[in-house]
Amino acid sequence: MLVLGITYVLVLRSRRKKKREEAEAQRIQREEEKKADLTIGFQRILRDIQEEYAEKQERIGKRRKKVLLISVFCALIVLGIAVALVIGVVLLPGKQYSKALALQVEGRDAEAYALFAELGDFRDAGKICQAYDYEKALGYLAEGKQPAAYALLRGLSEYRAEAEECLTKYPHLKVLDAAPGDEVLLGSYEQDNDPENGAEAVEWIILKNENGIFYAVSKYVLDTKPYNQENKDGSTLKPWLKEEFSDMVFGELPDGFVSRVGLLSRDDMRVYDSTAGTKPEWTPYARAQGPEKHYYAGYSWWLDGEYFHGYGSGDVDMSVVIESGSYSNNVSPITGMNGVRPAILIDYSGNEINYYADDEAEAEKAAAAEEAEANVRPATKSNTDTYNKKKCNRCSGTGKVTLHYGNSWNKKEGYRYGEKCGGCNGTGYVS
Repeated sequence: MLVLGITYVLVLRSRRKKKREEAEAQRIQREEEKKADLTIGFQRILRDIQEEYAEKQERIGKRRKKVLLISVFCALIVLGIAVALVIGVVLLPGKQYSKALALQVEGRDAEAYALFAELGDFRDAGKICQAYDYEKALGYLAEGKQPAAYALLRGLSEYRAEAEECLTKYPHLKVLDAAPGDEVLLGSYEQDNDPENGAEAVEWIILKNENGIFYAVSKYVLDTKPYNQENKDGSTLKPWLKEEFSDMVFGELPDGFVSRVGLLSRDDMRVYDSTAGTKPEWTPYARAQGPEKHYYAGYSWWLDGEYFHGYGSGDVDMSVVIESGSYSNNVSPITGMNGVRPAILIDYSGNEINYYADDEAEAEKAAAAEEAEANVRPATKSNTDTYNKKKCNRCSGTGKVTLHYGNSWNKKEGYRYGEKCGGCNGTGYVS
């Protein structure tokens, strides 16, 4: 029994040892397998890293090639620009400069000036142009064109002292430095209705001051007058502004300084009404001249433009600005007493423009119409067509039809010659 027991114990130990050995072998196998798996994983990771690195290097290579191509392209562009600059800034201007000098030597100053002006700041082209402009300014002064002379001088950096000297000699030129919306004093006119203390300085509102054109309107309504002394086409107001008013206001200034004295038009008001204002104050002197106060429009001041012929009444009207600031062409006939708000124009560009040409043509047209009216046969016993008859209001005794526009008779396009007036059957007179 003892032997059997010992044998059994030995067998159990042998089995346990075997199991342990088998378990150890399995453990070792599992570790080996795990190590193998890790190796494979590391290899995979390493391969992925290598592949990614290769792709990255390929991308870097392509990018470097692209950058290199762009760099080469940019270098070529810069080189092209440099060549163009050398040609455009040095070679061609140098050739043009030499040509301008040659023209100058030949006495072809106008052509030389044009070339120098194109060269701008190349070498001393700018100074040469300023010298030409200075000589031109001296010519303007010799011709009595102080505004044009000062306009040139004030823009020449090389001749600032001469510009200041010109301004000192002709202080009225300071107005040419004003900007739209500014108010300046120029000339004098009776305004406070007290002649004993002399005329007061006239205030002007600048409407435009560019490209050699200075345009301004009086800040106040300065006077009261009819547009025309008679109720027919024409104007006695504009000749008065051109002659008497100009002499009174600008008599102490050089002749021709003010290029035109007239009235604002309705088109002017559309452009400048926010600057000029449609409700100016009246001077005491203007009020004292007896302006007419219209029953619904109040006091009005004249605008320039086309005549409007009142239907049936024979009245001839002009546009006005009424007391509310609105425009009207049927408030009063041109013989009515309305306010006068002068506008002035100064052309300092050096141009030779007759700004009174339209007024002169208008005056000639009115004179021709008056002459034609005077030639209408007078009413006599031997002239049965007109004896004991009066002039037709519709055609003003001409026997011609006036064109019809809307609710008013307008002479904008003149008469339709050859057609008879229905009111007088072409005789010019009605019973």
